[in-house]
Amino acid sequence: GVQTCALPILAGEDVAGMAANWSDYTGKVVLVDFWATNCAPCLAEFPNLKRLYRQHRAAGFEIVGVSFDESAAQVTGFAKQNGLEWRQVLNPSGQGPVAAGFQVRTIPALFLVDRQGKVAFVDVRGEELREAVEKLLK
Repeated sequence: GVQTCALPILAGEDVAGMAANWSDYTGKVVLVDFWATNCAPCLAEFPNLKRLYRQHRAAGFEIVGVSFDESAAQVTGFAKQNGLEWRQVLNPSGQGPVAAGFQVRTIPALFLVDRQGKVAFVDVRGEELREAVEKLLK
C-alpha cells in the first residue's frame, strides 16, 4: 500500500561500527530493507536489489539493509559472499531501534523513502519495486 509518513529514526551502527544517520542520505531515494540471513524470501529479493542498485545508484538511489542477525561478522560475511555493496545496519532479533521505529515485526519488510525523506512505498518488490524507484528518481 502507499502511505506517506514521516521517517522513523535510523539509529544504531552499521556492521563496520559507523553510526547510521538519515542525514547521510539527504535528497536520495532510499530503500530500507529489513532482512536476516535465515530469511529465505529476504534473500530471494537480493538479485533484484543488486540490479537496481547498480542501475540507479548514480541517479541518487541508495539501499540501507537492516539485519535482524545477532552478529556483525555474520552479516558482513554474507554481504561479501553475495556481493551486497550497500550499508548494513544491525538490529538484532528485531528488537533494535530501527525496527521499532518502522514497526517491523516480520521480515522481509521493505520501505522506499522519497527524496523528501517520506516513506512513499511499503513492501514493494520485484518489478513493482523497480517501477517505484524509477518513479521517485524522476
